[in-house]
Amino acid sequence: MIEMKCSVQGCQKDRRAKSYCHTHYVRQWKYGRITLSNAPENVLDRFYSRIDRDSSGCWLWLGPKNTKGYGHFLLDGKMVMAHRYSYESLVGVIPTGLQIDHLCFNKSCVNPKHLEPVTNRENCSRAKARFRNLPTGVYLSKPSSGRYVAAKQVNGHTYYIGTFGTPEDASIAYQTLTMGGLLNG
Repeated sequence: MIEMKCSVQGCQKDRRAKSYCHTHYVRQWKYGRITLSNAPENVLDRFYSRIDRDSSGCWLWLGPKNTKGYGHFLLDGKMVMAHRYSYESLVGVIPTGLQIDHLCFNKSCVNPKHLEPVTNRENCSRAKARFRNLPTGVYLSKPSSGRYVAAKQVNGHTYYIGTFGTPEDASIAYQTLTMGGLLNG
């Protein structure tokens, strides 16, 4: 008996029904199409279709994000971090033992010019420096932006008060709302 293969290009599974393997037959029956999405087949095209470039130069990931705010997507059945994929496909291999630091402090940014491979120690040091020498409740939003964010944590929730041009303005907004009892936990 001759084994017939699925008629979908690249599929090597045995044919089951209407010239398709079981997987492709079920997709056709259930969704009315063989592929699961209308996304471009080329990985880089699919990747770029999920990016929005903002005025600060960040390439913001519009696809799914994990609970920490990092973008991700499926590639050959495996979950891939979007910023790591961007760096590796557009710059080169990330050296073993290094992780990617977002120079812009924006976890959803995938612009390879904003990404740098660093050690874990360096990455943590840079993250702490973001808060160093700033008033309580104030942090630098992005080094390139020169904008400061006032925020307060209450019972595990972060309340963003606003974005300001100077750390002093952000501090005044923080103090005004917290001293007025509006954001006390």
